Amino acid sequence: ELLRVAGQMPAVALVDEIESGNVRALVVTGGNPITAFPEPDRLRAALGSLDALAVMDVMANELTDRATHVLPAAGQLERADLSIAELTAVRSGLQSTGAVVEPVGERRPVWWALGSLARHMERDMLGGVDPDELTDELVLSGLLAHSPVEAEIVFAAGPRGIDVPEELGWVRETMLPGGQWQVAPPVMLERLAGHVEPGRGLVLIPRREMAWSNSVRYAGAGREPVVRMHPDDAHAAGVTDGESATVTSAHGRITATVAVDPSVRVGAVSATHGRERESPGRLTSTRVGVDPLTTMPHASGLPVAVTATLEERREG
Repeated sequence: ELLRVAGQMPAVALVDEIESGNVRALVVTGGNPITAFPEPDRLRAALGSLDALAVMDVMANELTDRATHVLPAAGQLERADLSIAELTAVRSGLQSTGAVVEPVGERRPVWWALGSLARHMERDMLGGVDPDELTDELVLSGLLAHSPVEAEIVFAAGPRGIDVPEELGWVRETMLPGGQWQVAPPVMLERLAGHVEPGRGLVLIPRREMAWSNSVRYAGAGREPVVRMHPDDAHAAGVTDGESATVTSAHGRITATVAVDPSVRVGAVSATHGRERESPGRLTSTRVGVDPLTTMPHASGLPVAVTATLEERREG
């Protein structure tokens, strides 16, 4: 009953698919569904029932500990790469970088691992070429073959980069039916007509932190979970800055340290996505409140309550 987006299975359906026996093997590349998906405890049990759980990553975490197979991936400094500057830059350009150091241990590029796996499954992912005969540059050159620039020019320019000719009009010609943006499709208007404002009380909103990438902490803030609240909301909830509090939704609860923050909007409780401990996924559901259009779980604007953790109050 869930739509597929770009041909992909919705993440909220993964646990059901594993429990029903439709998914028996899973390959995870560079992510940690335990910290990102709803109902993490249920997901842990489901992952433990798989015949094979292969994980590709650059750092050890709970998911690699639970994996039946760990495929160590080359780190960012151990492989060649192309920039994605077009997502953030003010000009149209492209950069290339070579590997700075040799891969340590048995780390290999992800394309090599996937290509080798496909080869063992009698599938072709790399144009019929043996992965051992390829390099990062050759694989990236294959990607650039679909672009308006020549790979040799890009790699010769290196980190200095090159300007890429702008291709104007292709969105209208290839992606817009009738050449017009559908900024108000009927399904969206129907959704807006049925929108109900949240009631009084607090709602959960997601947050990102510097030096964190999903469940991987590079530097900075510690691993302890934190919830940020406006001073007025903290006062109304009877909690203070630095105090342990319990955040409860209709689906579960987490315990975290309160950070009183006037930059947080009144009525919002801000919790960081991707924590290994006390994941906000405990507050969300794979079945209740799932958006039928995007198949995303209800993780923002979710009603919650914040109370002081009882154990700490007793000790006080």
